[in-house]
This record gives sequence, C-alpha cells and structure tokens, in this order.
Amino acid sequence: MATTSQPQQQAASSSNKDDASSSSPFILNPLTPSLHIYRPQPQPKNAKPPSGALTLTSPTAPPRIILIFGWMNAPLRLVQKYAQPYSTLFPSATVLVLLSTSKGYFRDHDGSIAKLCSVLGEEAGRMEGREKMRAEMRKVEGKKEDITLDGDVRATVAEAGEEKPKPLAPAPRGMIIHSFSDGGASNLCTLLDQLKRSSTVTAGLAEHLATRALVLDSSPSLGSAWTGSDAFTLPLGNPATQPWLVRHVVRRLARAVIYVVMLLARFWVTKVRGRKTRARRVREGLNAPTSWELDDGTEKEGKKVEGVPPRLYLYSQSDALVPWRDVEAHARELDPSIEPIDAEGGGSSEEKSAESSSKDGTEPDAVRLVRWRNAQHCAIVRHDPEGYWKQVEAWLKETLR
Repeated sequence: MATTSQPQQQAASSSNKDDASSSSPFILNPLTPSLHIYRPQPQPKNAKPPSGALTLTSPTAPPRIILIFGWMNAPLRLVQKYAQPYSTLFPSATVLVLLSTSKGYFRDHDGSIAKLCSVLGEEAGRMEGREKMRAEMRKVEGKKEDITLDGDVRATVAEAGEEKPKPLAPAPRGMIIHSFSDGGASNLCTLLDQLKRSSTVTAGLAEHLATRALVLDSSPSLGSAWTGSDAFTLPLGNPATQPWLVRHVVRRLARAVIYVVMLLARFWVTKVRGRKTRARRVREGLNAPTSWELDDGTEKEGKKVEGVPPRLYLYSQSDALVPWRDVEAHARELDPSIEPIDAEGGGSSEEKSAESSSKDGTEPDAVRLVRWRNAQHCAIVRHDPEGYWKQVEAWLKETLR
C-alpha cells in the first residue's frame, strides 16, 4: 500500500515544509469552461517522491495522464477533491478534468471534448519525444557519470568501474481514467469515439494513450426517464443555493416536464427510429473492444478481459439515481462469475479484501466490484473517505504492477 490510505489529507498538507520543496501547488487551469488541466513542475535532480506518492513495484512505469470525468452538473470545486489526491499519488502525471453539464450530455456543446483530443495528442507527442531521447541515452550505457532525464536518475557507476549503470527508470506512460455517473461515462464514450477520428492522434502516438486502468464511480445505469429527470434537476434541489420555493415547487414541475419529454424522446428513438437509447449505447461502448482500439499493440498488466482495460466499479446500494443491480449487470457482461466486495467502515469483507491479490501473489482482477450500503449518488468518498481511497489505491497498485 501507499504510505497513507487518505491521499486527500496528504494533498491538503502539501503546503507543509516537507512537501513544499518536492511538489508544486495543485492548480487546475481552464482550457475551456468545462475542461481544466494541471501540469506538474519538473522535478529537480535526485528529488525524492513527495509524501503520499503511490509506491509501485519496480520496474512499473507510473501513468503519464490522469483523466477525470465529472458527474452531471458537478462544480469544479467538488470534482477537484478527486483530482488533487491523484496528483499526490502520481506526482509526475498531468491531470485533466472534464466537467459534465446538462447541455453537454448529448453533444460537445462548447468544444471541450475536441479540445481534450488535441491536448491528449500533444501529451502523446511529448511521450514519443521522451522515448526517442531515452533511446539515445541507452547508447551511452558505458559512461560512468550520472545521466538523468525528466527526474529519472541513473545509478552512479562504482568507482572501480566494474559495475554497469542500472537501466533508466521506466518513463511515465498511458492513462488512468476515473469517471463519475452516467454523465461522466457519456463524455468518456464521446471522447473515445472522437479520438479514433482525431487528426492529432496518429497511429504512432496512439500507443502512448493506452488506458491502463478505468475507475467507474456510480455508473453505468440502464437509464430511465424518471432517474434521468431527477439527475437533470438536481441543481434545483440544492438547499445551499436554492430557496424553498425552487426546491419544492419549481423542481417538481421541471422534473415532471423533463420526465414527459424523456418518455417521448425514448419512444421516438427506440420505436420510431429503431435506435438504442443513449444509456444503452454508453453501456455497450464501455464494454466494446472497438471503443478502446487505441490500446491495440500495448501490453496490459495482470489479468485482462480481451480488448478492454481493467476496471474498478465503486457504487452503493443506496444510490437513488443509478441502481446497484445495473452496475453489477454491466460488470458481469465481462466477468459472469464476479462477486462484489462489501466495503464497510473503510475496509472490505474478510472474504476478499482490497489487498487480496497482492498478498497471495495472484494476478490482479481485470474487473472488480466494490459495493457500499449507505452512500448516496457520487458521494461515497464523503460517506467513507478512508475506505474509498484505500480501495482505489490498492487496486491501482495491483493493476499497474
């Protein structure tokens, strides 16, 4: 495990003297109204990993990109609470956050996903350039002096000259994707579709954007008109920002109107046009190997389901918007024999803990279900912050090894 099971607390203490010298302040800069980015500062030579960084089994490469898809209408201040811990776990990774809005559920209304494709293409180009530089560095293996590249420190050759330098530490590569609710999953599927058609991501660069791990929080559902109308009107029910009249009258009227509209839209799409609903297309897209074809030719760690990245489902039986049975049914399309881990009070059931595969030496799960009982929609980390990040850290450490 990492040195702590609560990276949120680690990130919050980054202003301490011990961390200030080894990590840059976590600031998400806007690229569009919905897309934000954090780029870490270059680490000085011989810099030690900051406190809280996830220790991966050598010679495992850390991820180059952390991609987070927020739930529908979630403000940046809430989604950032998930992004910042990732910058602590993987201090050399670029963090990208794409917010989800009601307007953007069916189309890329502000160009954020197109911009995200462009940024990913640029990041892949940087990774390609580093690979070429590292290839050149391997040609000087016989030299005694230290050789560094982007914080990767070579071992010093012994004075006797008999020992050879150790190989370069693995360069960061690939992506970790953390998606929330159906809004985030919908944006993820739209991105995967656009990446396949993007002119900025060529076949030579695609291998650098392999998804090494996928975390699905509170999704995906089968979709219904009632839960959909509830999700679209959630901002109207916020007691911190809305008066009583809006919460109890306006929202109910709006929800009724949206419910009828969604019923009519579903009838038009499925019965008249003979097409699948958006929710159905998202569910199928997440499990379709063709959606992840950018991963072709890249090696996966541990167990795998052919053609799709390993994934961790985090969900709750008390979720009023995404039924827990929908989540489990989606996971069992990939692994029919999978059984959920019952996570309560910051830990897992005795039958199968978060660290089970790392302890017994078996390969990590290609698909893992972790279920809470009393957490609300996209609020597991608020219900059980220690247990949430313990599960995420343990699974990533196993999957990336």
